[in-house]
Amino acid sequence: MAKPNIIMIILDTVRAKNMSCYGYHKNTTPFLDSLSKQCVLFENAFSPAIWTIPSHASIFTGTYPSQHGALNLHRHLDNRYNTLAEVLSFNGYDTISFSNNYFVSLKEFGLTRGFNLTEGFKYPVNRLEKAYIKGKRWLARSMDSGAYVTNHFVNKWIKQKRNSQKPFFLFLNHMEGHAPYVHTPREYLKMFLKKEEQKKLKHINQDRQKYLTRSIEMSEDNFNILRSVYDAQISYLDSMLKELFNILKSNNLFDNSLIIITSDHGDMIGEHNLVHHSYCLYEELIKVPLLLKMPGNVDNTKIINHLVSLIDIFPTISELLDIGNKSLGQQLQGHNLFLNDNQVNREYIFLECEKPKNEFAETYPDFDFSIYDRQLLAIRSKKDKYIWTSDNNHELYDIEKNPSEQFNIITTMPERAKHLEKQLFQWYNSLEKTDTEKQVKEFELDHEIKEHLKGLGYF
Repeated sequence: MAKPNIIMIILDTVRAKNMSCYGYHKNTTPFLDSLSKQCVLFENAFSPAIWTIPSHASIFTGTYPSQHGALNLHRHLDNRYNTLAEVLSFNGYDTISFSNNYFVSLKEFGLTRGFNLTEGFKYPVNRLEKAYIKGKRWLARSMDSGAYVTNHFVNKWIKQKRNSQKPFFLFLNHMEGHAPYVHTPREYLKMFLKKEEQKKLKHINQDRQKYLTRSIEMSEDNFNILRSVYDAQISYLDSMLKELFNILKSNNLFDNSLIIITSDHGDMIGEHNLVHHSYCLYEELIKVPLLLKMPGNVDNTKIINHLVSLIDIFPTISELLDIGNKSLGQQLQGHNLFLNDNQVNREYIFLECEKPKNEFAETYPDFDFSIYDRQLLAIRSKKDKYIWTSDNNHELYDIEKNPSEQFNIITTMPERAKHLEKQLFQWYNSLEKTDTEKQVKEFELDHEIKEHLKGLGYF
């Protein structure tokens, strides 16, 4: 049997709770809703990390963040571990990445290893093609965060550059879910915001540092409007995915492909007095969508509610294709999602938030960073979640009764907290951790690239 093509799509910063295929009350993802009926949908999928680099590194290596070491103080995935793209390339796959996130598309961060072709954000075009794309985007009212142009170049690659004799691994990263929300097509804003809300939007703060330092106050009304814009962005991205899948189907690349759709992490939009994706391990940030379509005539229509992690993707692909199992040795820390035709039934999953850099040192030198300057680890069962913090402000939540994590019950259930902490550190102490302080990797980024990343809330 021929090896299937593999298509992995990362909906950057899209949290599961805002997708209608996950029960959201707004119709944000009509295309993914219909596609989910041809997929295995994982109801309880979690990212082991809370931002781009460590999350992608975990997806690409099948290892936990503390072990692969691509973290805040060492923003680079080194070559100690084989990546999924490297293993697939070694096994005859053409490996292609189209990413609108610089962290994923620039070789400096180490996430491009194994890809034969990596394109991102600024796609190489001549003047004529640039004018053509600009005109098409204007007519389509799609001056977005990259999805429209990505579809154009995926279509071009399929028609002009794809080697039809080789199976391919196509990786896509879409940034429409990422703040700031400045590229939302008007027709999608109208779907989710009233006229008066659209007028208010231009006056609402989207500078995360101003809010996190409490230099500016924001009301719940402000956040409700931003959540509605977030919904509009997701709905627009859903329409771009529909266009992408029409491209795949028109080129007979849908039926026999293994397709994985997920997110690297979610986002905080005012919940717990936080914004962006840092400083916490709450559900909005770590619970992600995960849809998987098997290749061929396989019944994909399943909903699985067991606990799964993004580190399970690599071992699942490895075992489904029967590749890399010996050479990977003990690297893969996740599990095949379909082991022995049954779902992996974990009791717990584990989550990490590494100690952060002081992002405010330059812009707010007088800000007391100590409130954010801590490491967090979490253990989550289907019923509850325990969050350990390095400043001893630990948290325990009954997820079944209190899914919004508003009531910390650690003082009323100390024995449960103690038990979960024991399980948490049995796992954490088993990791072969990277000493990031000794491996700080500094490199100079192009000024324009750095400014772009700053605009997204980094550095």
